[in-house]
Order: sequence, then structure tokens, then C-alpha cells
Amino acid sequence: MDRASRVLAGLIVLVLVAGAGYVAWTTYAVGRVEVAVGAPRCEGTAITPRGVVEARPGMDCRVRVTIRNRGPVDVQVGQVRLTSFGREGGAVVRADDTAQVDGTEVAVDGFDRDESDASVPLDRPLAAGGELMVEVDVVWRESGCNGGPSGGLLTIRELVDVPTTYLGRDRTVSAGRFALTQAAPARGCRAR
Repeated sequence: MDRASRVLAGLIVLVLVAGAGYVAWTTYAVGRVEVAVGAPRCEGTAITPRGVVEARPGMDCRVRVTIRNRGPVDVQVGQVRLTSFGREGGAVVRADDTAQVDGTEVAVDGFDRDESDASVPLDRPLAAGGELMVEVDVVWRESGCNGGPSGGLLTIRELVDVPTTYLGRDRTVSAGRFALTQAAPARGCRAR
């Protein structure tokens, strides 16, 4: 093997090692983000011993989402998406129009075209070792329905999705079980 071939082979090995290091490091960085969803704190309704919210008009339940970066580098956090809690979701509850992000009020948006999911926009870096707290109020939706004419039980196994990014590597962290039962009639059930 001549000198040019050895240099070329060395460069190829160097690029492969660097590429593998990039993939490993960025995957590790986004993999160190944790999301926890606290038990809802409610007014105007009850929570059963099994943690099921009894949804009814006038209720207001606050759900706290804590995002922690246990990694050694800053990562980008996109938003907190709440499954089925958007303006046009079908359940008898929805996210209120505003949320608190580290104590600052922000508007809650629809996430997808039909706005069935709610989104709390963050679009900010989360420092290494840092924490971000998002609080969302969940309120009654008269136009929703949890099943048949008298409603029913709805369990969302992963209430929130939080997309994270570091140097082009993306990961969505999902967490938080939320269960509710429709404890009052809703107009949305009569329309079905």
C-alpha cells in the first residue's frame, strides 16, 4: 500500500470514528432529559382514591409537568404537547387557554391541524442540570364526551410529549398517566 492509500484509509477511519462519537454523544445528551407529571390538584370536583378525576362543569385541575436535564450539556426543548386536550379534542376536558412556564403566563396553542392536542410552546434551551416547570389548568368542555350518552372513563397513558434536540439529534420524551370519568352530562354526548 502506497503512502496516499494509507493516508486515505486513515482519513476514512477518522471520519467513521468521529461520526460514531457524534451519534453516541448526541443520543446520550437528549437521553438524559426526564419528564415527570404530578398528580392533578383540583377544585370544583373530586379525585377518587385511584386517582381518577371526576370531570364536571366548573372544575379546574392543575397539572404540573417538570422537565429535567440530567445531562452535561444544554438541550433545546420545543413544547409540552397534551394529548387530546386541545380546543377541538373529543374529551369532556381541555387545557385552559393559558399555562404557567416557570411562573410566567403563556398562551396554549393547538398542536395539530385539527387542534385535538394542546401545546404549551417553550422553544428554549434547558441548561445542563436545569429544570423547567410547566403548569396547565384542565377545565370542563361542554362540547366533549367520554363515550356513550352518559359518558365514561377516559385514561390517557402518556398525557404529555416533550420534544428535545441537541446538535440535530431529536428525541420526544413522553410521560404522565391521566384518568378521568365524566361525572355530569355534557352537550357533546347528546349530539352523538
